[in-house]
Amino acid sequence: MIGQFLLRILYRFVPSSYYSVAAQGLRGESRVLDVGSGRAPFYPVIGGNLEYYVAVDVDEKLLQMQGTQYNLELVVASGEYLPIRGRGWRGVIVFHDSLHHLPGPEKALVEAAETIAPGGRILVYDYDPSTLAGRLLVVLERLLGFPARFLEPSRAAKLLASRGLETIVEKSGTGYRLVAWRKHPGKEVGKRTGRRAPDGE
Repeated sequence: MIGQFLLRILYRFVPSSYYSVAAQGLRGESRVLDVGSGRAPFYPVIGGNLEYYVAVDVDEKLLQMQGTQYNLELVVASGEYLPIRGRGWRGVIVFHDSLHHLPGPEKALVEAAETIAPGGRILVYDYDPSTLAGRLLVVLERLLGFPARFLEPSRAAKLLASRGLETIVEKSGTGYRLVAWRKHPGKEVGKRTGRRAPDGE
């Protein structure tokens, strides 16, 4: 598939600074599940401070670009069928510029919602197809052989809310950041930031 071949080339040249802004949203987390991870791009930025980083991608060659680390697990799997069941993931699940590459982005979000434990978060960084630049990006990616199944942020937020999650959408130019979280039973969550309330608050 030409799109996957181009991704392998592209990932070799994307600078780590491209991920630095999104990485700020992961600081303070101890466990990261990176869906559609490619070469686990956040690991060089924050991996040293994590208990556990799981990189999930269907392309084994992309995953192997990162190499092995003591707290890094590379998993060849689809984002629509995550290898964790029963709301057992106690950490953050992140889709960074990857959700629209999946064959079923809506199914992937539902899977993520059913994977995070109470107190867990989902972060989505993607492009908004309702903007002019977003529509042009859809056309370009499809010409290059990518699936380009972009979700509008309102649709993604509504889907996660239907699964019992709280959501916040932050738009910036052609892109957006969606934060979703599952509350601890009986605990309030800081709605301004979308982060879990510390124990005792």
